[in-house]
Amino acid sequence: MLAETYRLLRPGGRFIFSVNVPNPKWSRVALASVFGVLRADRRIRYIKRAWQMWLYGRWLKREARRGRFHYLPIGTIVDKLHALGFTAVEHRLSYARQAFLVRCQKEALALRMAV
Repeated sequence: MLAETYRLLRPGGRFIFSVNVPNPKWSRVALASVFGVLRADRRIRYIKRAWQMWLYGRWLKREARRGRFHYLPIGTIVDKLHALGFTAVEHRLSYARQAFLVRCQKEALALRMAV
């Protein structure tokens, strides 16, 4: 998948994606979101969607234990990106520290000057 992304990306193009941390704690996401209900215009809808996210998180964890998903440590992901030729690889933890936001770039073609 990463190799195909690299192949399709134009030189100088950026690739941004997110991945869950290994063993995400969806309760942290729920806790971080709890005060959002106070700012929400449609509180019932907010609570309903938060509940759906929590259920989805439980499903993801269950499926990960079954081997359906494999969460790689960020160091492994960075190594794979560099091995493919991506440069300027950056990452940071996102919301509730339960996912990494990763940004990288395909090296631009060097301009060759005819002599």
